[in-house]
Amino acid sequence: MNPERPMPERRNQPPDVAEQEQQEEKIELTKEELRDLTARHLRGDFRDVDLAGVDLRSVELTGDTNLRHSTLNGADLSETAFHGVDLTEADFRNATLNRTDFTDANLAGADFRNVDLRTATNLHSARLASTDFTGATMTDEQRAYAKERGAIVD
Repeated sequence: MNPERPMPERRNQPPDVAEQEQQEEKIELTKEELRDLTARHLRGDFRDVDLAGVDLRSVELTGDTNLRHSTLNGADLSETAFHGVDLTEADFRNATLNRTDFTDANLAGADFRNVDLRTATNLHSARLASTDFTGATMTDEQRAYAKERGAIVD
């Protein structure tokens, strides 16, 4: 440490100021920047992120990725793997799900209303409690699996 340079003054901050500073540290990326990042295996805490309409084709996401409450409405998720990812209450309406893999993902409370899942989707061992598949196009096997796991299926 340089003796000529004084230490910055540290002060205790009230919890609401500390929380505000944490919220201000959010990362904003363009769709192109996000695509470049995800191509290298996106990992981390991305709760509440808005990925509506983003091209996430062929991206591999694993259990150390948190996308709780995220918006994936209209995103292209073709050939994307969400192995063990937390997608609790995520919004998948109008998403493209061709050969998308949700093995071991937490989809509790997620919104798949009116999504075509027939060519999609491996839901094997995914958590589906209260996942909304109202109006979704599903195979008989997918529909039976979802019902068995407590999903909302019409």
